Amino acid sequence: GMILKNGRIAATESVEEIHRQGKTIEEFYREKVEKEA
Repeated sequence: GMILKNGRIAATESVEEIHRQGKTIEEFYREKVEKEA
């Protein structure tokens, strides 16, 4: 799945994958932003 520029997850499989990794959507997105900064 893709993450849109507004921070919303486009595909539900992405949400499920993030939760399998033990992260919330907010944590995942924050890490992504920090890596790209």
